Amino acid sequence: VVALRSGLEFCILNNLLPVILEIDSFTIKQILDGIWEVPCNMACEIKMISRLRDHRDVEMSIH
Repeated sequence: VVALRSGLEFCILNNLLPVILEIDSFTIKQILDGIWEVPCNMACEIKMISRLRDHRDVEMSIH
């Protein structure tokens, strides 16, 4: 989750949008899409990723 946030921040700061975030975790995708609850140990990172995704052209896919 930390690497995902860092990569998204880098893309936004360097105006590399639109961006597709390719992740290999079905769990993280479900959490970020608001389908599953956020575990306490990931809450801060998930909130930051969600804020970064808001109103930006960011797509997420699972591989």
